[in-house]
Amino acid sequence: MNKASALVLVALAASAVFFCSAQQGAAQETHYPLSIKNCGRTLIFDKAPSRAVADGQNSAEFFYLLGLGDKVVGSALWVGPVLEGFEEVDARVPRIAELYPSFEGILATKPDFVSTQFQWQIGPQGVVATVEQFEELDIPVYTAPADCHLKARKADGTELRKFTMNLVYQEIE
Repeated sequence: MNKASALVLVALAASAVFFCSAQQGAAQETHYPLSIKNCGRTLIFDKAPSRAVADGQNSAEFFYLLGLGDKVVGSALWVGPVLEGFEEVDARVPRIAELYPSFEGILATKPDFVSTQFQWQIGPQGVVATVEQFEELDIPVYTAPADCHLKARKADGTELRKFTMNLVYQEIE
C-alpha cells in the first residue's frame, strides 16, 4: 500500500470512528423506502440490507467500523491486514477472494446489497461485473463516491470539480 492510500484509509477510519462514537441520540431513524444518489444513479431500498458483500477492503472496514460486521456475508479485494481491533469480526466474514472475486462467487453469498470500492471491479467495464448485471437480479450496488468522482470528466477531459475530503465523508453519511 502506498503512503497516499494509507493516509486516505486512516482518514476514513478516523472519520468513521468519530461518527460511530457520537451519542446514540444523535442518529436519526431511517425511514423506508430510502433513496440514495450514488455515482449518477438512484438506489432505492425498501428495507435495510441484511446480506452485504464488501468488494474492497475499505467497504468491509466501513461496515466493521459502523458495527455492521454481522451483516457482511462476504468480502474481497484486500490489500493489507484488517484495521487493528477488527480481526475477530473479519475472521467471521467469508473471503470470496483476496483480490478479484467472480460474479458467481459474489452471487453464491446471496447478497441483497453490494458495496464496491472501485468501478474497475464493478462498473461500466467491471472485471467482476457491471452494475446492471446486479440490478437485473435486484441487488443494488453502492460505489465509493471518491472513485466515481475520479471517473467523472467534462467533455474536454477536465475534472468536474476538485477532489475533497467531502467525497470521502459521503461514504459514511
